[in-house]
Amino acid sequence: IWDFVICFSFIAVLGIIFHMLDKAFADFSVKVFNPADTLAVLEGAGFLANLSKTFVFISVGVIGFYLLFRDALFGRRSLGKRLAGLRVVDRMTKNPAGFGKLVVRNLTVVTLVPLVIEFILVLADHKGLRIGDRMARTQVVDTTF
Repeated sequence: IWDFVICFSFIAVLGIIFHMLDKAFADFSVKVFNPADTLAVLEGAGFLANLSKTFVFISVGVIGFYLLFRDALFGRRSLGKRLAGLRVVDRMTKNPAGFGKLVVRNLTVVTLVPLVIEFILVLADHKGLRIGDRMARTQVVDTTF
């Protein structure tokens, strides 16, 4: 859950920044360009459309990268797992999972397996395993003990 809060916070901050840029450019175009000059206003709208596409591209890229590699980077724990005191381990050896297993584990999140299905599977499984855990043979454990 913490990882999704982090991702959505990132989107919100980027959205606010791009909205402020959008507003600043709109105010600039109204003050500088003659309102009767439709061509200049349309060119400004094209700039804003490109800015919006850039926002979406950057957001999707950064969030996709984070969701795929979140457990493999940052000392083998995502920021959310670090906050919650959790770690991903290999189910067979009980040692911290390796880079490859951690990436495979997160493929289901990046490929947009419906989160509702993942949530139901975690609740229904007595070990709390999700699809990615089954694929990579991993499990999330509490490290606060």
